[in-house]
Amino acid sequence: MSFDRKTPDLGRISIYDIETDKIKLSSTDIQLKKHTGYDDEHLKRLKYLFQQITGPQINTLDIEHFESAARSMCRSLTESHEAHHLAEILFKAYDKNTNGAIDFAEMIDFVWTVVDAPREEQIVGLYQALQGSNNKLSKDRLIEFTTILKDDFQPKISLIDKKTQGQLKSLNTDEDIQNRVDECLSYYRQPSDGLNLTQVIEYFLGRKDPIISQIRTRWNARIKRYEKKNRK
Repeated sequence: MSFDRKTPDLGRISIYDIETDKIKLSSTDIQLKKHTGYDDEHLKRLKYLFQQITGPQINTLDIEHFESAARSMCRSLTESHEAHHLAEILFKAYDKNTNGAIDFAEMIDFVWTVVDAPREEQIVGLYQALQGSNNKLSKDRLIEFTTILKDDFQPKISLIDKKTQGQLKSLNTDEDIQNRVDECLSYYRQPSDGLNLTQVIEYFLGRKDPIISQIRTRWNARIKRYEKKNRK
């Protein structure tokens, strides 16, 4: 017997109106609180929405339904002409077990990192999801990274560092993003192997941005967490 997946308009659903009494969290679900800012009630609401998309007998999202959900939650995916391509990149990045589907834990990682996390955690989390095997972002990945987080990289006049060109122009179109990335790579003398996290945050946010130290703290914490997980 086959079950039709649902594709609800998440933008029309108020997550805080969802009744959570009958929604059960597994022990694995509860562990997600350690790496996000979600409490039990919010995880239950997100699980309800996840199950509305997957259907009653399926517990993962394919690329089509992941893209639909991601577009509902992430404005940059809706506005970009490359939305479908970006969704495919994100799907691959957050499919941690590489089984060709997104389970609830992987979806929570995506929603927290790209939608709900503090600004510094979004930057670190998405960088880690998109980085190559050399722990850097190639030009193509840098464009995707900047497109998804473009609202975080808009100019802040009060923080402009004269040595940092990346703060001087707004990011309103795909062309703006392409030009900014080209400037960034030129600023660092066109590194053939891509840019590391320090280079990215200093260029796009400006060396005086007060969250840079928080970003580095988040990054170090993520690295230690993943190293600990891989040792198990």
